[in-house]
Parts: sequence; structure tokens; C-alpha cells
Amino acid sequence: MASSPESLPSSLESFLFSEEEIKEELCNTLSQITGPGAFACAKPLSGSSNPGLDLLGHGPVEQPLSDRDVQAIIANARQSPFGKGVETLVDTSVRKSWQLEPSQFWINNVQWNSILREIIGEVYVNLGLTGGAENISAQLYKLLLYEKGAFFKPHKDSEKTPGMSGTLVICLSSAHEGGDIVLTHNHETMTIPSSGMSWAAWYSDVLHEVKPVTSGHRLVLTYNLVRQGRSPGGLSVAFGGQYDRLVYALRHYDTSLEPNRSGSPCPQYLIHQLSHQYTQIGLRADRLKGSDLGQVQCLQKAAAELGFALYLANMERVVVRDDEANVAYKDHYGYGDWYNDEEESDGQISMSGEELSHDVYFEFVARLDGTRVDDPERRYGRICVDKEAMLDLDSYEERAPDGKERSGFTGNEGCTATYWYRDTVLVIVPPSKRGTFLFNCDAKGREVESWMKSLQKDADSDGNKKQELIGLCKEVIAMRLLRGPHAREPFRIALMHQTALAALQVDKLHLFDKAITDITDPLPDNIYRELGRLMARVRNSEPVQSRVASALVTARSLDAKFRALQTVDKSYREALSADDLDKKIVRDSVWSNDEMLEGLVEQVDRLATLRKVDGRSLGVIAAGWKVLDVRERIIPRLLIQGAACKAAFANVLLTLPDPTTYPGSPGSADDLPALFESLVDRQDVCKTVYDSIWTSFGFESEETVARLNPPVLGQQKLSGSEWAIAYEETLLDGGDLADLLNNTFDLQIATEDYVNIQLTSAIKSADTTAFMYSLLPFIRAILEQKVVIHRLDTDVKASPQSINLVTLILQEYIARYMDGEPQAPSDWALPTRGCGCADCGAVNRFLTSPTERVGRFPMNKNRRYHLHRYFNNLSDAQYTIDTLRNSNPNIWQISKHRKQHSAKHKAWKGRLNDVRARIEALQRAGSLTSYLGDMSEAIASYDVDRIRIARARAGFESSTDQAVIATPSLPPPLQDMSPNSRPASVLRGSKRWADDQTTADGAKRARPNGPPDICTIVQTPRGAVEIIDLTVD
Repeated sequence: MASSPESLPSSLESFLFSEEEIKEELCNTLSQITGPGAFACAKPLSGSSNPGLDLLGHGPVEQPLSDRDVQAIIANARQSPFGKGVETLVDTSVRKSWQLEPSQFWINNVQWNSILREIIGEVYVNLGLTGGAENISAQLYKLLLYEKGAFFKPHKDSEKTPGMSGTLVICLSSAHEGGDIVLTHNHETMTIPSSGMSWAAWYSDVLHEVKPVTSGHRLVLTYNLVRQGRSPGGLSVAFGGQYDRLVYALRHYDTSLEPNRSGSPCPQYLIHQLSHQYTQIGLRADRLKGSDLGQVQCLQKAAAELGFALYLANMERVVVRDDEANVAYKDHYGYGDWYNDEEESDGQISMSGEELSHDVYFEFVARLDGTRVDDPERRYGRICVDKEAMLDLDSYEERAPDGKERSGFTGNEGCTATYWYRDTVLVIVPPSKRGTFLFNCDAKGREVESWMKSLQKDADSDGNKKQELIGLCKEVIAMRLLRGPHAREPFRIALMHQTALAALQVDKLHLFDKAITDITDPLPDNIYRELGRLMARVRNSEPVQSRVASALVTARSLDAKFRALQTVDKSYREALSADDLDKKIVRDSVWSNDEMLEGLVEQVDRLATLRKVDGRSLGVIAAGWKVLDVRERIIPRLLIQGAACKAAFANVLLTLPDPTTYPGSPGSADDLPALFESLVDRQDVCKTVYDSIWTSFGFESEETVARLNPPVLGQQKLSGSEWAIAYEETLLDGGDLADLLNNTFDLQIATEDYVNIQLTSAIKSADTTAFMYSLLPFIRAILEQKVVIHRLDTDVKASPQSINLVTLILQEYIARYMDGEPQAPSDWALPTRGCGCADCGAVNRFLTSPTERVGRFPMNKNRRYHLHRYFNNLSDAQYTIDTLRNSNPNIWQISKHRKQHSAKHKAWKGRLNDVRARIEALQRAGSLTSYLGDMSEAIASYDVDRIRIARARAGFESSTDQAVIATPSLPPPLQDMSPNSRPASVLRGSKRWADDQTTADGAKRARPNGPPDICTIVQTPRGAVEIIDLTVD
């Protein structure tokens, strides 16, 4: 819009240079926008406007008002109260009148509603209300009667119902003098006489009083003016040159905030004080009144052109002053949100004494649509305000306070007075400071993050939104949220993650670098997806690749890093166009599979620090490498890891499909020899790993889980959900163990007897965690027939070895978890305590008594204190101590109890129920009884001793200790040199791979009780040795 010569100066460079000049120009321009209406209005009523009042229990009320009706009203009415804070008070020195509730009378005139609608129409026009007169309702509130001498001191009406914007008073026909209404607003006063029949209306925040009635009776109906729904958003005020001047001043203010700008620094936002006060419900643009409406509408239009943001806020100023000089004064009550306490002749609160403190803060901040943006929880305290941001600071500081409260004397401290100033303001925030302002309002960053996400939706298609998003990223980065005492707050980390994501979306890698500089927490997947998309749309991907490397630093494990790379790779391929697909994949796949993956492997130190999921990822990586590289660079690092990591590696490597199908591989069948030459090579690598597992097999303990899953920086320990994830990602589960056994026997790594020996040893040394997450799920896998060696035969019977294994696991689980039922003490004797004095001796005799349960010892205070020192506040005490004060001397009483035993037994009962539930779940998974043999009743008793006896009778308790088999690392057996020898698989004690292990119909043959008859296995100090009988025919 072009600027008129009258509205703008000729020399723009020399005008509005300083902060004060900018604020003065804005203030002067806004003051010229007066709005569409006045703050109050009134009009006489014709004598025919009679509501036809009918008083409950009395009948019709005549007009003009008769003495009889006056007495009837008073007889049914109560003294009018007033509000002070949360209190409702009656004080005739503040308010003197009678009131009736709407339920105590009714209006009989059928034309009254029409009369009321005409009045509302005039009020709508005169007050400059918006939204249509049909959306303004007058809700009957009270019938008030003022006698001679009745009055109401200056006050403001509180918002009695949501949407209330003003008050309507209709003075009915009743002869009286006085009772005028005096209204004051924004240094302007209006007096409305009420001696005749008339109506008056005003905005609810307008200060007003009812002058004393000098004669007769004043009878009035009071209504609350309520706005229904929301007003339309269209502009209704002609602004003329004010709009141009606002745009110019705001543009100059925005320029003054630029870095390296000369001149004094300007505040980060500006505050314009509105002429009316609004409640939280009414704090929105469509409910603004008078000049406030016009000023906000004009600023709203200018802000939209310049990218400024506007917020409505209730602001409070609290000033504490020394008040010793006024201690003799008498305080008065306040009314509603405001009342003149200790008023002077002009109706204002007096102030005196030295200022001790001065604080200004926002109480409530909302968008123009009324949506709250500040944090109602005030987690980090109030939102402090720089009063220098006020456009008219002088008027703000000079105005009278809205309330006052005296503290009174407190000890040696003097008396103080606290003054409150409550204002509704418009906050004008420039584009470059909007993020900072919102974060100050809500330190959890929800508003900033929400705004950033909304910009991200349109940034790709809207250049202005993109520039706004870039500016917001810079602003958030400048806040340095991840430094200081609150750096570890999750919402701060989430906001920085979102900022890093936005920086990638707008191709600003330098902003991404700054955003993740202080981030130590793992980056979310959406950042890696955006990195992949960015790599696909740029010509030179090397800068993006270096950012991927930087992002991977935050990932805490090899598995997390590998999954992040997979996310980048997948997103990269999805974002490529068909024309670029082949050539870019060839170029960048080398990077993703060689450089990055090799870097991941090199980061694995030579300590046992990998978890199960890390081993699985390492297996996927190895499937795309040459076998020589795997043996030289991966296997040495892998073999020192725990069994879960090694098993996961070998299990996944053995079962993965052709490596040319993996994301990131070149994709040509001709490349297969360059990766993993053959399935045999893959099996050979797995054999090495499986052999290492069974050489020293054991289950990871809870201590190992804690060591491999340390809490994040700033946390003392893992949370419950984090522990659950840690168990899942670290420990072997039932499926892992099933695959381990199946693959072991498929590759002929070890015999079944040898594996059973290793499993038995590991089971007996396992902790409760291993049973919960590994061994009980392993039983489930057995029941579901997933473990080939432990499948039921055609007669639905389990082998003795399978029964031995399952019952051993259940026995050790119950023994480890149940720990025997706690037995109640046989008598009431307890251990002695104290010293050798007579009083301690008397108490100890009571404690050692097997029958006494309560001991009472009369003694003075000093001796009671002595006993308290030795017998009270002890964690293992099985008694309570009380002092009985109904005698002299008082009685020191000690009462024995068995709460500790009850607590232990309750805990044991809980464990028993847990064991029952887990075993019942196993029963539902498959035929558990088939794997229990004759021990079903013993297992169901949950009695460890009974289970051990049953296993011994079945020949299981010591059988595994006697079956000692040669380890897989021993030299090949000697029978391979003899033409009479059987296959090595048979000589090792395994029947699994021999041709005679199944019948013609595929059924399993019964296992022999001992080793083959051509050899004998003898245990020597140097290990197991096979002695072969060469004389066998």
C-alpha cells in the first residue's frame, strides 16, 4: 500500500532510528485508532415499558413502586454481597442494597422480550460490539432495591458467565433521587442519571459506582450481556493512514534487531497495553472491545504483511513497598477483581514507602483465536517480562494499582504493602524472535515444535515458508537448549532433533551440524530417512555422507548404527528417480556397503561388548563380504563375545538368502564370487563360531545385561521399559536356542551328549533372568516341536534325553525362584540387644521368652530414651515400641510381631503364583506332560526336593555327569584310519546324521543306552580318549 505524504516523513533513513522513536511512533499511531464504539451508553425508557414483575409469595409489583411492595421485596430479599478474591462478603460500608434472585420473581409482560431485544440492538451499536446483535443475549441476573442512603462503591464487574462482555441495568419506574451511575475508563468519566426510567450498559471491566440514593427507592433489573459463539474475522474499521505508519514502524523495528546493527539494542518483542481488561475466557480477538478491537485488527493486518506474530496476554505487575508509616490505617474490603483499598479522594489507591521489589510477568498468553500458548503448569516459574518492551512505559508506571494487601508485622521485620497491577496487553513479536518468545512462554518447547512441524509441511512448495523455517532453525540453535541445568530434559532433546530434521529438509547442512553439536542421545529414524532423501537429490553426495557419519556417532551400539545405515539406504533408493537409479546406486552403494560398514566393524573393540542384536547385525554385514575379510576382520572380534552374540551372528549368517539381494549390494549375480564365494564358505565360518560357543557355553547373567546396556548420560539406572528392551536385545530367547541346537547338529559341530553336558552345566549356573528370558521360552520351543533333536516320536513320546533336559530346567527354575516356603517361627523368642544395664536386661529377658508377646516397663524419660537408643528404629526389629502416657511414670511398651515372616511368606506366595502361571502357559503351548514322564506330579507340587527325588528315581539326577564326551576341539578319532571303522558321527556318540537313524517310514529309532560297541570312551587327566577294539569282526 502506498504511503501518503501526510502519514510518512520524507526522509526515511533519518526517522525512527532509536528504540524510543519506534515505540513512540507505534504508540501515537495506535492511539489514533479509537474503535467503533464507546465504553458505556444509556437511554431513557418510556413509561409503558413495564416488565410486569410478580413476586413469589406476594403477587404483582406495582409501578410506580408502592411502600407495600417495597416492604414485600425487603422481606424476601437479602443484603447484596460482593466478591473479594475467592470470598463472597457482605459489608454495608462497601455495598448497601437488597437483592432478589431470578427464582424469586418472574416477568409477566409478554412484550418484555421485544423491548429487551430493542435495547440490545442499541447497546450493540453504541458499544461497538461485533458478531451481530442476534448473537448478543441479555441473561437476567438480579433484581436490586436501593433504599435511601444505599450505594455501591467503585468496583469492576467480574465475568459471571463465559462470554460475558458487559452489564445491562434497567432502572424501573420508582420515585427517587440520587443513585447516579458514575463510570470511569481510560481517564474518561461518564455520569448516567437514574432518577427516571432508563437503561444503561457498559463493558464489564469498566470502573463504576452507584452514588447514594438521597430519597425514595431505586429499583433495577440487572442483566449480563453475553456474546454467543465467535465473531467473524473480517475487518470492520477503516484505518486510513494508520496502517501505513504501523507497517513502516514495525519494519524499522525488525531491521533494528538485525545482527551488527548500530544503535542501542531493542527489546525482543513489544507490548501494547489494551484499554480494557479481559478474563482468560475472553482473551481472544473476536471478543475485544472498543478501541482494542480496532487497534488489534489494524496490527493484525500489518503483522500479516511483515511476518510478525501477535499474542494476547494478561500481565501482572507486583510491587512491594515499605508500609510502616501506614500501619495505623484501617483496610477495607475489595470487590471482585478490583476494589479501591485505602482510596484517596479521587478514588485511587494511595501508595507510599520505599520500593522493595518490582516484578512483571505474563499470567496467560494466547493466540488471537484464544488458544493458550504458555505452560499452565509453570514448571520453570513465571514468564518474566521486560517492562522496557512497553510502548508507553510512562503511562504504565504512573497508573494507579488495582489492588493492595498489607503483610502486617512478622517478627523483627517491618510491615510491607503489596500492590497489584493487572493489564491485558498485545504482544508484538518480530519474525526473528518468535521462537524465543514461544519457548519462554512454554519451556517444554511444544509450541515451537508444533510451529516448526507446520512450516515443514509447506516448506517444499512455499518459498516463504521455507525461509521462515530456516529462520526458526537458526533461532532454536541460538538458544543452546542442550546446555545448562535442564539440558537433559526430553522435550529439549526432541526439539533439537526436530530442528536437525528441518535443517536437512531445507538443505542447510551447516544448520544440521550446529543442531546436533550438543546431542548425545541417539537420533530418530526420520533424520536418517531425510539424510537418504537428501543424498538422492544432490549432485555431490560426499557432504551428506560425512553427515551420516556424524549422526552415527550418537548411536550407542553396532546394531543401532547398522539399522540407521539401512534406513539411509532404503530412503535413498526410494527417493531416486528412474533415470538416476542405476548410476547413483552403483556410485553410492560402494560407500554404503564398504566404507561405512567397514567403519562399523573397525569400531568394535576387542572386548566383550556386543549384545545379541549386535551379533545379528554383524552377521548381515558379513554376508556381503568376502570370506577372507570375514575371517580376518570380523571373526577375531566376534569370538571373544558372549554366547548370545555369537549364536545370533551364526544363526542369521547361515539362514540369510543370496547376498546379492541385500539392500546396498550391487545386485548382479556376477558379483557373487566377489562377496561370499559359496554356501560352504558360509558354513565353515559358522562352524568356527558354533565350535567356540559350545567350548565354553553359558547364559548371560543380569549383571552382563546391565554392563552391556548402560543408562544414557544423566540417568542413574534403566527404567522398567528399558530393562525389558535390554533383556530382549541381549539374551538368547527360545527361538535363538532352538536355532543354535538345530544348526549345531545340521553342521555336525558336536554330539548330542556333549551339547547336553554343556547345557546342563549352563542351566545349573544360570540366574533367574536366564530362566525367564531364555530357558522357559526354550521349553516352549521344544513343545512347539521347533527343536529337531527333541521332537516327539510317532508315538507322541519324548526321548529320555528330552525329558531329562525339560525337567532339569523346571527343577532349577523352581529352586532358583521359589527358594523354599518360609516357615513360621516355632515360638516368640527373639534375639537380644542393648547393653548390660538392668533395664536392658529386663527387656532382653522379655525378648528371649518363648511365650510372652507384650512387655510393659514403667520408667522415667531418661531411661526410656536409653532403651530407645538400643531397641528402636532398627530395620530387622520384629516388634513395635510405644510410650503409654496414662500413668506416672510412663510405660515403655514393646510388642512382638511376625510382620517380617508375613511379608516374606507373601512374597513367596507371589512367586509361587508366578511359577504356576508360567508353567500353565507352557502346558497350553504343547504337550508338556509328554516331556515330564513320570514326574508330572512332582513338578506340579513345585517342591524342589520332591522333584529331585523323582528325577533321581528316573535316573536323571546324576546321569549327565557320567556321560563325558570328547570335546569338538580334540584331534580326529583314530578309527578314521581303519577300514573297519564306522562314520565319525557314530563314533562321537551322535546318531543324528547316520543313515540308520530312521526307519523306512521316516520315524526316529530309539536311542541306544550307551556308546557303540566297537569303542570305549575313557576319561583321562588330559581329556577324553576313545579306545577302539580292532578285534571286532
